[in-house]
Amino acid sequence: MVTSLKIKNTHFPDVDEIVINKLKRQAEIKFVTSDFKYHNERKTKDRFEQFMNNNGCIIVLNHDNLPSDFPNEYPIDVFEIDKNDFSAFVRENFDRFYHRQLNSKQKNSPAKIWLTSQSENFHGINYKRNKKGNYSIPPAKCSKIWSPIYRSQINEIDVNDKVVFVKFNGVDKQHAINGGNINPKWLLTQLYISRVKSIETREEYCKRNNLEIDSQLWINDRKKYTHVFVFEKLVELNLKIYINKLPFAIINILHEVYSQPGMLEISVDQYILLLEKSFEVYESTVNEINETLIENNINLYNYSNNTHTIQRSSYS
Repeated sequence: MVTSLKIKNTHFPDVDEIVINKLKRQAEIKFVTSDFKYHNERKTKDRFEQFMNNNGCIIVLNHDNLPSDFPNEYPIDVFEIDKNDFSAFVRENFDRFYHRQLNSKQKNSPAKIWLTSQSENFHGINYKRNKKGNYSIPPAKCSKIWSPIYRSQINEIDVNDKVVFVKFNGVDKQHAINGGNINPKWLLTQLYISRVKSIETREEYCKRNNLEIDSQLWINDRKKYTHVFVFEKLVELNLKIYINKLPFAIINILHEVYSQPGMLEISVDQYILLLEKSFEVYESTVNEINETLIENNINLYNYSNNTHTIQRSSYS
């Protein structure tokens, strides 16, 4: 029985640590046992000895035989995977494997950029806390985990992609745009920019974190969230921008993000335009406020102490 698994990269050995029947060890994965030849390769000879000292084992789909020149002084365990389980797993995850393999071959292609609207699952603002002020189920902003809703997005999103969680205020999504007119109260108040660190099935995530498979991962967890991606925060930009002051190209993107569930992929050019125009409008608004303060002889020192100034280098 496997109770723990750690993989850093695919260099020999494939598995840095696996616990099988309470024994911690390293493992190399092969389709057939006879493909294991690291004991003979000059580049891996030292690592092979370390591998064996760490209770190294071989995990295979089909156990035929060890290479004839495998040293007798190293007894090694070979574990054969159940072929029916393996076939079922591959069928279930074929699309995911296909896109991962495709993306891995396109090394020069940039990471994708996704936009999604902040929901209660992300910020947890209205979610009740206990007497100590803690969440019983932490919002994603604290837990650093999220899930795409649509299967197509599960297959497309990958490690190192950027995900921008966009926070809106002022009006609900039904009244952001009426009859082609942009509601003047509609505000953009935060861009939370993150990077995807890993993505896996919900079952894999729960097992790796010693959680029950049916554990609640989000505040509103409808169990339709079949995959989990772990993210890290790159920058959190707190703004106050009236969206009707932004270019129509950006407004259309933000409206689609606000009004539709799921995640929207945007181009690098659109991403840069969103950031640049947001800063231009933000700085223009701050300048207008400063001018008003000066005209009315209001103490600028106190105002500047209570205002967070965002530097352009924050998003580079």
